[in-house]
Amino acid sequence: MALVPTSQQCIWSSFSRKAPPELQDRILDFGHKDKEFLFSCSLVCKSWVPTTRLHIFSKRVRPYQGSTKNQIVTLCKLLESEYCTIVSYIKHLRVTKNDRYYSYRVDDWFLTFCQTLGAQAGLRLESLDLDVDLADLRQPNLKESLSSLKALNLSVRIGRVEKGDISQKVKEIFEFLSGMRLLESLGLKVTGDYYSYGATLDDVQVPQPEDVASIPRLSFPRLRKLTLRSSICNAFLPWLIEPGLVYFPALSFVHLGHCDHEVTVNSAVLQNFLDTICGKTVQDLVLCVAWENLSDLHGIHALRSIDLHGIGYRAGARAIANAVSTISPEVKERGVTVYTHMMAFNPPEIVGVDWRDMSWRCED
Repeated sequence: MALVPTSQQCIWSSFSRKAPPELQDRILDFGHKDKEFLFSCSLVCKSWVPTTRLHIFSKRVRPYQGSTKNQIVTLCKLLESEYCTIVSYIKHLRVTKNDRYYSYRVDDWFLTFCQTLGAQAGLRLESLDLDVDLADLRQPNLKESLSSLKALNLSVRIGRVEKGDISQKVKEIFEFLSGMRLLESLGLKVTGDYYSYGATLDDVQVPQPEDVASIPRLSFPRLRKLTLRSSICNAFLPWLIEPGLVYFPALSFVHLGHCDHEVTVNSAVLQNFLDTICGKTVQDLVLCVAWENLSDLHGIHALRSIDLHGIGYRAGARAIANAVSTISPEVKERGVTVYTHMMAFNPPEIVGVDWRDMSWRCED
């Protein structure tokens, strides 16, 4: 078996364009498959330091190919090898369940993944993108492996949402997040079953005292960035604004809603969210909500910039002007930048407000 691979063997579409230099004279002549490549890195080069590699697998996931499942299975086998040397260098993971609909069953490959993570004493993940069902969050090995996280993007499907049972679902999410005290960035997307939710989709789900008492507190002293993209905002947001349930003293950036479509949020809930979560420390705010839900911005005392998204022209123009006019005088005195995404919008002259038209930009 040759110890020096040809240049052709060092290039694969699902990896960085070139193998790390420290592997050039150590890789066995194994072929072109990802699995063999990974095992060769681990088994042959015991001193491998992946200083030039940005990612092990392809960033692009094709659901119809089941690539996430296959990659996770391969990664688990790699980490379980007695010769594996890359554990301490793994800082970022992306795990996506390709199922479109909510499942009450945890897949075998995800169970294996959680067990493998729990067995890696040297693993210190810094960031994780996790797109799963609520049932997947109940795996104890998963939570115990994530205490070192600094950034988490969590997309969780909670299935059927009926009045009265949202508290148990929120509790499970809070229990999963609690303990991640090193978090600096948190992205949270909670989606429910529209069809079962029916006419109550826009109803506000008020937390009951007995439910609040049983839910763990979220204390993130380092959290600076919070992104919330829940399709059931009126059912989930009230838990974040419930007194004593969350503690984000360093929060400076908040993104609420989806930029690709408007989200209907109860005006009172949104106002409470802005006054409590954003009131003291938030400097940069992105709101992607229905124009009629835009609220009073007077209570956001550290505001430096605000990015406003929505649907409609006339109602949006009036809503933007009205909302911006409520910004407190002390904020205007320091100066605030307002980003809008409406074509042919003529902003009113407001002292201390720097209007920026972003309608020419393509949305991400």
